[in-house]
Amino acid sequence: MKNISKILFPTDFSDTAINAFRYALWFADHCDATVDVWHFVSPEMEPVDFPIVSGELTHKKAEAAKDVIDSFVKMGIRHVQEKHSLNQLPRVNTHVEVDATAKNIDERVADSNFDLVIMGTQGEHSTMEKLFGSVSTATMRKAPCPVLVIPPGHSEDKIINIAYAAELNEADIFKIWKVNRFLDDFNPEIKVVNVLENTIKQDELNMDEMQEFYNETSMSTSVSFYSLLGENTAELLERFCENNEIDLLVMHKQERSFLNRLFHKSLTKKIAMNLRIPLLVIK
Repeated sequence: MKNISKILFPTDFSDTAINAFRYALWFADHCDATVDVWHFVSPEMEPVDFPIVSGELTHKKAEAAKDVIDSFVKMGIRHVQEKHSLNQLPRVNTHVEVDATAKNIDERVADSNFDLVIMGTQGEHSTMEKLFGSVSTATMRKAPCPVLVIPPGHSEDKIINIAYAAELNEADIFKIWKVNRFLDDFNPEIKVVNVLENTIKQDELNMDEMQEFYNETSMSTSVSFYSLLGENTAELLERFCENNEIDLLVMHKQERSFLNRLFHKSLTKKIAMNLRIPLLVIK
């Protein structure tokens, strides 16, 4: 996984977005990265029996958005400067694009070789159902690069302790190394968390052996391992993050079985989990 030099930040100009943009600027300053702010304008339709796209109305809407995006960037810069002493203000590029779906962020990532997408979560409430709304979910699932989502109202811009939710198989050894390399600019402590249900699979690694492996490696980052027993994966992870002062939760999007356990519809209906910290989903 390469270093972070280009960050894509999609925005809808909401309060949640400006809060996430402050975080993105702070993050980019640590990585010496540029930030491209992208706003998608929905085409306006003519009010006729057979609606057609109105070029003139859509053009006016896009032009107005260009003024708004400039104000949005200035506000975000002011907010981050009020909160932090930056090493150097990151370079910010702005883009306004007409897009009927506003869900093609993955195409922009691929076209311009972005290393990371940072975005605010949608909705007024930070429940799991609101957090992983249509655009956020599609981006995390399809984007060819890591995606970092910031919950509404998040104000602690720091990455000291991170929790990595793992299945604890042989592939996780490499994945943990990738997480460490990706966040090397922050030098965080990594707490690897494995949520076990009633039984332990035979192919899972022994946690003590995994801890011993990392103790003997030359990796400068501190890595520790934790097992949580229970069926409510989301609730256990939330409690672990709160009790251990976790600043960032990291998940690997190729772990389909784990993601299905965490984001299953019946689970989200059963509990309203308030995710209070950012979530990084990596490839």
